[in-house]
Amino acid sequence: MEAKALEFLKTTIEAATPGERIVTTDREPRHVYYVLQPDGKLERVESTGAPDAHQAADLDTLVRAALETHDKDRRAPVIWYGRTQVVAVMQPGEVASDVCRVALTPSPQLARLADWDRAGKASPSQAELVVLLRTLFTGCVPDDFLPAVRGVKSTKKMDADSQISHGRVSLGKSMIAEMSGVAAIPERVSFMVPVFAQAAVEIHATIRVEVEPDAQNERFNLYVIPGDIEHAFAHAEEVIAERLTRLLGESPIPVYRGTP
Repeated sequence: MEAKALEFLKTTIEAATPGERIVTTDREPRHVYYVLQPDGKLERVESTGAPDAHQAADLDTLVRAALETHDKDRRAPVIWYGRTQVVAVMQPGEVASDVCRVALTPSPQLARLADWDRAGKASPSQAELVVLLRTLFTGCVPDDFLPAVRGVKSTKKMDADSQISHGRVSLGKSMIAEMSGVAAIPERVSFMVPVFAQAAVEIHATIRVEVEPDAQNERFNLYVIPGDIEHAFAHAEEVIAERLTRLLGESPIPVYRGTP
């Protein structure tokens, strides 16, 4: 039976793929293949299995996996961390090492603020800003900010005065657009948001946002303070490093910032 199977493989190679020296078959496991030798014989080869790539749910699990893998007679695992992932390389120095990682993605709140930062500003209407504060940014801003935004009233009236001030801008010689209630709107609001979407890696950071009522367009211009997004990620990386160091205790497993 085995001879017939090998002869079938040989015939398949010669007929279907002239010049091809390697063939696989569904009769063998995925890591097994055959090499056609110059004398026409087939050599069965078992390749090294693919390295394990584990996905840990949190930092505690990743550290436990690294500690349990550590063999005193071999080089200790290495842990790398950054803003997109934390990776434990179990057999550093080997061509294909097993790894265990925790993937990190920005939280929806931080991602939205980063979008505003890249665009230069955001200009939601009053209704849009209220919805954002009630949903995406609930619990992220001071308690009095949402009522203050709701309390703003926009009006346009005839007036010879062309004065321009906070929440008030001239539309011409006699038309004035005005937002009443803007005195309760702070010029700067601190958004305390989670850095990562993963609840198991809970880290918060403060993003400062300048608020400028736009009376003419009946909107609020929001400007993220430059550098705050980057500082949020840097802060998160510092917290991750501290947590890893604490979890590892006296272990010789090193922790590096970057990617393996």
